[in-house]
Amino acid sequence: SKIRPGSKPCYFFLNKAWTFEDRNFSARHTLKQYGLFVAISSVGAALQLIILYLLVQSGEPYEISLILAVVIASMGNFLLNKKLTFREKLWG
Repeated sequence: SKIRPGSKPCYFFLNKAWTFEDRNFSARHTLKQYGLFVAISSVGAALQLIILYLLVQSGEPYEISLILAVVIASMGNFLLNKKLTFREKLWG
């Protein structure tokens, strides 16, 4: 799949405003959050590729491996961004 250059800022602002309902848009606060968001997303992308590779190398079908890798990486991204980027409690 192709990654569009403007997609990361769009995902960030949608998560900030809608998913986490963070209304603090001061430049310093938002830039700090954006940096964390990009870093966590990059680690998540790498994790997804590593999981996919390991599962396929262990003999799992590609399609199943891809689904598992996407689910695991997505959950990790969400939980890390919730806790570290948007400073929310993980549970409750």
